[in-house]
Amino acid sequence: MVSPLKILFCSHEQFYPLTGGGTAGSLAIVRKMVQRGHDVTVMTPLYTEKEPLEDKFGVKIEPFSPFYMHRNISLRGPKYLIYGALYSAALLKKVLQRDFDMVFIKHGLIGALAGLFKGFTKPKYAISYTDFLSAFLYETNYPHWIVDLMLSFERRIPKPFDRVFVITPKMKKEMVKSGVDQGRIIVTYDGVDTEVFDPEKVSPSQISKVKDEIGFDENIVMFHGTIEPFHGIEMMKKIIQKNKDLNFLIIGGGRGYEKLKKSVDSKNVRFKDFVPYHEIPRYIAASNVGMIPYKPNYNLNCVLTLKLLEYLSMGNPVVSTNLESISDIFSAYPFVRISKDTNEFSNNLLELVKMEKSLDAVTLIRESYSWDTVTARICEKVEELASPIP
Repeated sequence: MVSPLKILFCSHEQFYPLTGGGTAGSLAIVRKMVQRGHDVTVMTPLYTEKEPLEDKFGVKIEPFSPFYMHRNISLRGPKYLIYGALYSAALLKKVLQRDFDMVFIKHGLIGALAGLFKGFTKPKYAISYTDFLSAFLYETNYPHWIVDLMLSFERRIPKPFDRVFVITPKMKKEMVKSGVDQGRIIVTYDGVDTEVFDPEKVSPSQISKVKDEIGFDENIVMFHGTIEPFHGIEMMKKIIQKNKDLNFLIIGGGRGYEKLKKSVDSKNVRFKDFVPYHEIPRYIAASNVGMIPYKPNYNLNCVLTLKLLEYLSMGNPVVSTNLESISDIFSAYPFVRISKDTNEFSNNLLELVKMEKSLDAVTLIRESYSWDTVTARICEKVEELASPIP
């Protein structure tokens, strides 16, 4: 075991309460660092009292909240850029004032300038990517040549960092093509909290209560998460309308969610606005199959959407569109079906909705994709970097 490290954990997403899979991942990394004996300072947006959270999680919290930050804020693009610039200045001040061994940064948004600090400050610097934020702009009205430049820059941000963590082999390939040293890039994969997404913790009475709430008893197909217009709303609409023998539960929010909700008027679908993160397992347990009907694009091909891991962690089979990373990593498993078009997607749903809950899926996630496993991988590499063995 290495000596305790003084670690500064940095993110543009609020530390707590959890707002989704991304913040759950940040919390999991921090908790694992604390569990392994490190002195962790968290510098993120925060909109609640910090003292109870410091006691709860065993960390120091130094909020950076010049304005409200959330994935669903208006004018998200400009506000993210402004936040990143302001954060970088505050980060440099913090690093110069304090004796940190390691600066751990989530996402390139606040890593753009931080890598430059490496040349004249003491700590080692690590950065973690779970997506390419600028690639989302391909699905907006931004000219593609501008997005190309932004994405090229974002992929190069990790070049000065001592360690780079990504969640798929494809993300690593994209960074290597942009000049990042492949020896510094570690593929950790993404994770899920198997203490929360545990089928054994949902009782039959809770499942019955959910089914009473949504008005469906069988053949339930579930989707949860933020739905943006570029996620493929028309495909979701066609799948729901085409499969009258299936019952669809859509839990979410976002601009695409509201548009889909208004455009689908069918007895075989229930829309429910976001529920607290810890309640999601009850709804998955009550359903039969999870679906990921996203239209493939650059970013979605690079990532593992967390809902895939959450469905599998609860034993639900999953039907997905042909997203590249999901297909590469999971298509060999019988409880995951990849679909190239709406007809194949519908046929796969009709087949898997009758499949029993998969204990093999639960075991796979617990052994290879739990946050406990993923964060241990990250912490081991951080410790090797900050405290190299002579």
